[in-house]
Amino acid sequence: MIQLTNLYKIILKEYTNINVSIDMTCGNGYDTLFLSKISKKVYAFDIQDEAINHAKDLLKDTSNVTFINDNHVNILNHVNEMIDVAIYNLGYLPGGDKSIVTHADSTIASLKSLLTILSDKGIIIIEVYPHNDEENIQITKYTSNLDNHYDVIKIDLQNKSNLADYSFKRKLTHKQVSSLRRVPTFRPYPYGIGLTF
Repeated sequence: MIQLTNLYKIILKEYTNINVSIDMTCGNGYDTLFLSKISKKVYAFDIQDEAINHAKDLLKDTSNVTFINDNHVNILNHVNEMIDVAIYNLGYLPGGDKSIVTHADSTIASLKSLLTILSDKGIIIIEVYPHNDEENIQITKYTSNLDNHYDVIKIDLQNKSNLADYSFKRKLTHKQVSSLRRVPTFRPYPYGIGLTF
């Protein structure tokens, strides 16, 4: 089974000749490390010194990464060239202070700026986790209203989303509750995942 957090690597395998990438939320540096292997140049943003230091340690043998200890909302203060790939991994720093989190307003503001320097073949990947409901809602609202110049794809973890908590507000009959209790099983196939009940 493919983990959702690794899905972007599969998507980006199809991209060639990536000149400039941005890790909009550097964190511990794992996405930055991946981008450094497929890009000629990488910018890595994070607001936390701790995150930048972890990432620098991880990428100490890498020479194509520029670390920027600033909020990604200020992207245009630091980047003045076209971008081919950008990744957001929203939430908090794994192993860090969970009270320091990304916020919808600054994420959307940075997206607006990023779109002005996105190359014609560019792609932006945003990972939003189930515990981050409000940010997820706001980003979905913003991206779903982008014009037809962009293709927006959203992949949800249907069985792990906290959004389901308020999607089922009506009372369910006994029969409906029973049907919700059926648990799907995943069977791997060579070219994807089969879902059976």
